[in-house]
Amino acid sequence: MAFRKAGFLSQYRFVAVVTVKIFAAFHVLNEAIASSQPCAGWSMYPTLDHYGDAVLLLPMAYWRPKILGMSNKRPERGDLVVTTGMNNPAYTVCKRVVGIEGDVVEIEPTRSLHSSKSWAQGRFLRVPKGHIWIVGDNLSNSTDSRDYGPVPIAMVKGKVTHRIWHRGWLDWTPLGSNMSYLGPSPVPPPGSVQARPL
Repeated sequence: MAFRKAGFLSQYRFVAVVTVKIFAAFHVLNEAIASSQPCAGWSMYPTLDHYGDAVLLLPMAYWRPKILGMSNKRPERGDLVVTTGMNNPAYTVCKRVVGIEGDVVEIEPTRSLHSSKSWAQGRFLRVPKGHIWIVGDNLSNSTDSRDYGPVPIAMVKGKVTHRIWHRGWLDWTPLGSNMSYLGPSPVPPPGSVQARPL
């Protein structure tokens, strides 16, 4: 029995198919299972460094299969999430969830007299259904829900669980919640709750 040696075209086709499969598997892993997300800027300082850390993003953290009546999990207070930028959809932002649907949040809780957002002090807002309220850990230097209002849950790209790169070194620091839930939202003054986003 004689075997014919595979030609160059067959070998090229095999390499091309294997390469496409590897890239497809990497794409699925990166888009659906886990990916690294660079974060730079002052808004999440000191949780994330302004020089540019990389974090582990889990895109399917809030997804559940639609079997046996299971519904998708929703972001919780204290979660770090990556969302599509409300001011520029070409960018993503990493912020902390401080309010979920139904919560009453104070739009600007800081009391600095020099705050650029002093117009919002003492004003409250109820987070609408299907939305979350996100802010940066560095309240004095963050563009977040205090500027553009509640964020639709559909714009959440995933949950951040770990910092994996810090100041040029590999890192594996868990990034859990740094806030405690103290119970139901306090009752705001009458007439101060706005029914719709700003």
